Amino acid sequence: MAWYDTPACRERRQELVALAKRDRSEAEEARFQELIDLVKKCDAYNKAAEDFVNGAP
Repeated sequence: MAWYDTPACRERRQELVALAKRDRSEAEEARFQELIDLVKKCDAYNKAAEDFVNGAP
């Protein structure tokens, strides 16, 4: 699904992966949770774009 990822979505995914691989401070944990929500929105955007390209109603 990453075909339709915007540069911002790609950056968020990279940041999320980086934070997921290490121990996080309280502030980083808050950012981690925020990134999870943002990446979910990117996934929804990607799914909508994929459906549109594939002709879904």
